[in-house]
Amino acid sequence: MTLAFTEKAQASLRRPELQKSNTAATQALLQCQQRDGHWVFELEADATIPAEYVLLRHFRGEPINKELERKIAIYLKRIQGPHGGWALFHQGDFDMSASVKAYFGLKMTGESPDAPHMRRAREAILARGGAVHSNVFTRALLSLYGILDWRSVPEMPVEIVLLPSWFPFHLSKVSYWARTVLVPLLVLQALRPRAKNPLGIRIDELFVESPATIGPASKAPHQRWSWFLLFRGIDIILRPAVKLFPKSLRQRAINKAVDFVTERLNGRDGLGAIFPAMANATLMYDVLGDKANAAIARDSIDRLLVIHDHEAYCQPCVSPVWDTALTCHALLEMGDDDARASALRGLDWLVPEQVLDVVGDWAARRPEGERWELVEGEPVPVRGPTPAHAMAAETVVHARIKRRIDHALGAAPGHRAAAVCLLLPQHHRADVRARALGGGAHGRSPASLRSRISFTHSCSCGSSAAGDGSAMPRTSCLRLAIVTLKRTA
Repeated sequence: MTLAFTEKAQASLRRPELQKSNTAATQALLQCQQRDGHWVFELEADATIPAEYVLLRHFRGEPINKELERKIAIYLKRIQGPHGGWALFHQGDFDMSASVKAYFGLKMTGESPDAPHMRRAREAILARGGAVHSNVFTRALLSLYGILDWRSVPEMPVEIVLLPSWFPFHLSKVSYWARTVLVPLLVLQALRPRAKNPLGIRIDELFVESPATIGPASKAPHQRWSWFLLFRGIDIILRPAVKLFPKSLRQRAINKAVDFVTERLNGRDGLGAIFPAMANATLMYDVLGDKANAAIARDSIDRLLVIHDHEAYCQPCVSPVWDTALTCHALLEMGDDDARASALRGLDWLVPEQVLDVVGDWAARRPEGERWELVEGEPVPVRGPTPAHAMAAETVVHARIKRRIDHALGAAPGHRAAAVCLLLPQHHRADVRARALGGGAHGRSPASLRSRISFTHSCSCGSSAAGDGSAMPRTSCLRLAIVTLKRTA
């Protein structure tokens, strides 16, 4: 993360038209604050999440909620792009996988394939070679529905979870969200359940060829031939090899994968605090016959729904920690009394959310131990990632500053590129610089870190006689310190 808050930018904020907009935005933020002090906003992603929510319900054979599906269909039709398909971001280019899932979801809600919006989507997909060009996760979904054969999906044996940590691929070497999505999917690929799909909906019309004849994916335009051939070779070796694996080894791997998921199920907040992991966990428990944990995983998904009067969609996750930290940051920049008071209430909510007593998955890579909950949604009921935890509190709460810097700087080295944003008054800069270069509060040696510290003044509104802005009130003359700590490769 790199931020620059220059004198020119500070001056531009005082232009009358911007002041008016900033005041309106500040009032809007104040009105959105929850009673306990935090903020949480809707997190709208792309079409795949609401489409997958519909498909999940039909996969499990749940009772059809016609009103909810009608509202989700309205949402999916509204965000359809002018190219006929669906994008991964607002006004983006056509994306094959998003378009295939959105079409499948709409058809599952009862939309006629002959409807104009469905015809446009189908034509856009076929014009680009058809659904055969979907990504691996979409292929896995279509295989679970029996539309594609499993040979169209790369072989991913569940025995992966048993690999030693020194192996080139190990679960601890990928992100937490990737682990929580992948592990239950490995169980699904091993057991290969078939969707109940009570309506019998299929999307064969999105393929140029018969879906049953489709094999492994061809090289994608963005792939290098060397990587493509390497992984294709691994796939060719694994397919016959997995049939020779002892059944006891497979069962041991499945048990370990299930234990991994169950330990991190995280109650109402869900596995990984993200929809794809929650959905995969629900289906995994279904096929294993574990109704109790399936119900827990399923309940966490419904908490992601956003239902309005005329439309509805499913969020990928919720992020009150992110939202609160960044909103406090913005309000403190505005500097008026109401904004500061509101930000202080938000910070009071934020401080207890810092996790200091749980050793998470990060300890597998850094056993010496940091204690800050960042991006990864560790197996505790904390919703959301944020290096920004250690930011605005330092400007306004003197008693907490040393402890917050200690924990923030001690935690950051455990991530390859963690940025800790601190709004600091002048007299704390030397302390932060010394702690960052000296390894933070946990005694990490300078040799284990690459540190880059930059300080940008925002003192364009005047300065003291000494020229250092020390006479300025902190709300008018904030110092933005960006501390970027990178672990040595």
